[in-house]
Amino acid sequence: PERNMLEKLAQDLGIAEAVRFAGHVDHSSIGIYIALADILCAIVDTEDLSNPIKCYEYLACGRPVVVTKKREFEFISEEGLGVTVPRNTVQDLAEAFLQLQTLGASERTLMGLRAREYVVANHTWRERAERILGELYKDKR
Repeated sequence: PERNMLEKLAQDLGIAEAVRFAGHVDHSSIGIYIALADILCAIVDTEDLSNPIKCYEYLACGRPVVVTKKREFEFISEEGLGVTVPRNTVQDLAEAFLQLQTLGASERTLMGLRAREYVVANHTWRERAERILGELYKDKR
């Protein structure tokens, strides 16, 4: 619904040639679009519970992330998979993106590789099911 306004904003900022508005994308193709980005953003409400599944999808595509500093996202800093921001302000987000941008492409690529390895090892649907079943049946072994 905001496409026209956003296209005008991109034009006014002089970045229209660098921005693509894809419109609706089928979920089966989302990974392709995620992989086109150098850095992805998963900002959530600081006052509410959140589900990091979007963040896991970004990480699974091998991309570093900028996320809101919350308990659900502590692993981002701990594992070196991106940057957390204390508040969802334009200033904090800009600083986080700049921090990742100044690392350079090779360091972001390594961060992305670590991100994918982390998600595959810890947050696939199969891994989650095995962990839950393991907990349910640990006393029965």
